[in-house]
Amino acid sequence: MLKKESKFGETDWRATFRSASWHGFFIARAIVGIAKSSILVEYPEERYVESFWVRPDHREHEVGRRMLQSIVDEAKREHRRVIRLSVLRKNQSAIDAFYRLGLSTIVAQRSSDDEICLEMPLR
Repeated sequence: MLKKESKFGETDWRATFRSASWHGFFIARAIVGIAKSSILVEYPEERYVESFWVRPDHREHEVGRRMLQSIVDEAKREHRRVIRLSVLRKNQSAIDAFYRLGLSTIVAQRSSDDEICLEMPLR
């Protein structure tokens, strides 16, 4: 993905922003978690999670699960078939968290030496 993005022009970036969705979870005006998902032109059957972060002191408090559920709900309304994301292989704690959240199928053709692509089929 990075190689493709390095060749993006203004039109490409504007299309990316138009197709993106932002999902956040806030408590008392503080951001405790934020995620960005979008539809990639080359994979219209999926909603791709580009960014996903939960503040460390709010992990293990259902914040990530609620954000992911928001993404899943949106994807189902759009009739998408799958949620996918990529995570650095060295970030084992994130991989474990995504497995617990249901992103437990590895997409080999979208994975690399540095990143693993995970997916959650939608019903």
